[in-house]
Amino acid sequence: MHETRSKRMRAVAMVAGVAVFLWGLIDYQLALAMAGAVLSVLSLFLTTRRKWFVLLLTTTISTLTLWGAFGTVTGYFWLNRHRLNDVVVAISTSPPTLQSIEIGHDNELYPGTAQPGRFDSYRFINETVVTLYLRQVAPNAFQPVLYVDDVLREVHVTRGQYDRVRGQLARLSLAGFGRGPGGEIRLTRHVGGGAPWVAEFVHRADGRLPSPECQMEQRRLDPHWIWQLCG
Repeated sequence: MHETRSKRMRAVAMVAGVAVFLWGLIDYQLALAMAGAVLSVLSLFLTTRRKWFVLLLTTTISTLTLWGAFGTVTGYFWLNRHRLNDVVVAISTSPPTLQSIEIGHDNELYPGTAQPGRFDSYRFINETVVTLYLRQVAPNAFQPVLYVDDVLREVHVTRGQYDRVRGQLARLSLAGFGRGPGGEIRLTRHVGGGAPWVAEFVHRADGRLPSPECQMEQRRLDPHWIWQLCG
């Protein structure tokens, strides 16, 4: 009876692992998908007789699936396609005066100390440097830094609209967006510091390819989406 109960528990753990793994893929959360993969592989390993063969097979399948989903442009696009379309809708319904956003990032003001405070960097609206923190405002600096609400007021965008778009970009690990001359919307991905190129998803309602003048790589993902590296 104890053995039967153990088998049931392992079976339940395996099913739970598969469910967590699939949920991690659907919700595009690498840590969650990895946890589900480990749980399901270990549960199957303890259940089957051909343990090492099953371990090798399931580990290989899980690794390839995770790599395809989280390590390739195609996997990223198809698992996040509906979220990318939601970002396009949010941008399209915002005032056209909002031409571009770089969401930037926050850092500790004095890391490793007890003194509180944060600062932001690489945060732009329409190519103007902005900050979320009043103490960083420096309109007369060599590179002026303006308060985000002041810039939003000038372009007739509410803070709610800005935060909504910025939150959607951050959820998808995107660095920002820009409107192109052909009516396209370009969603920029994070690239390592110093990289001499820009990686971006380009959405065009008419389905036409953007100008190829600066593209190192360009390929269509679906009738309205194009992936490109621009150097």
